[in-house]
Amino acid sequence: MEHMLVISGSTSGSMSGLLGTFTEVFTWFITQITTLVTTVVSNPLLLLMTAVLMVGAAVAMFVRLLKSV
Repeated sequence: MEHMLVISGSTSGSMSGLLGTFTEVFTWFITQITTLVTTVVSNPLLLLMTAVLMVGAAVAMFVRLLKSV
């Protein structure tokens, strides 16, 4: 499976080992987000659907704000 996160490194529990693990997880996360955004932007249908969903979410939040006042 290509998208599996495998964390390697120190298992001693030291602060540098923990920081290294967090760095590795953060790097993996950014790589996956970049892959997702590249896929959405390269496909016009996905881009249109994402835009429609974002606009719908923004309108729904705005309506909730107006009704709560």
